[in-house]
Amino acid sequence: MQSSMKSADQTCLHSFPAYLRSRGLAETSIRHYRCQVQRCLRHHDQGLSDAALIAWCLALAGSRRSGSSIYRLTYQALQHWWRSRHQAALPAGCPRPRRPPERPGRALAPAVIAALLAEVASPAHRRILAVCYGSGLRLGEACRLRFEDLAPDRQALFVQRQKGGGSRWSLLSPALHGLLAPPPSATGWLFPGSGEAPIRTEAVAQAFRRARTRLGCDRSLTIHCLRHSFATQMLQAGVTIEDLRRLLGHRSLETTALYLTPMHGRTPVDQVDLIAGLGLAQPRK
Repeated sequence: MQSSMKSADQTCLHSFPAYLRSRGLAETSIRHYRCQVQRCLRHHDQGLSDAALIAWCLALAGSRRSGSSIYRLTYQALQHWWRSRHQAALPAGCPRPRRPPERPGRALAPAVIAALLAEVASPAHRRILAVCYGSGLRLGEACRLRFEDLAPDRQALFVQRQKGGGSRWSLLSPALHGLLAPPPSATGWLFPGSGEAPIRTEAVAQAFRRARTRLGCDRSLTIHCLRHSFATQMLQAGVTIEDLRRLLGHRSLETTALYLTPMHGRTPVDQVDLIAGLGLAQPRK
């Protein structure tokens, strides 16, 4: 019985990345989560019972070596693992990690975003980052878009697999749709990668970091700033916080409220087409 539990855990570990992708997680998160689960399973090679999992979490939560950020990562990884393995939440005895202090996000002026995107060498990478800004998508969501997800007649795009599961609609402005107009790939991905897969998020992230360095910006400027800038400008354009919550795919208004930060030197926008004023080159027909 014990060896079969071990075998079942190992089999489930192989399918764990696919489960996380179905939940809309980025590849970097998937690698980290799999690593944390694998580490736990190696210490419980006879199978991971409820009691063993609780003891493991208690030990990590109380360890000074691991730190609160490492335990948060481990807890989130095990939470996904347990749900994929048993279709249930973690046992009640597993202590929840302390929430980190919430930091206000950083919204960027359109001129800064235009300068940043101009430094991105690859047209495909530039278009992906434009989607993150123009539609408020996370990087992984933008990379996994398909041509069938675009609905220009509704000025909307469909996010099939957002972070945490589920789907939603977001905005697709005419200028952004014009930027996404190359002929469809054979795979159906809007941004195809190698083989049948979409483009890798890490490739776009590297391109962003190189552009940031060339522009002389510090590391606090991240891809997520594009999503935050979308949210801030939508609020300034008069979009309600509830509508913004739906556009961003947040479950809680408390998360959306983090975007209620002033944008210094920014005048209110009078339209939702954030891409039109960036001066980005149109793709080839």
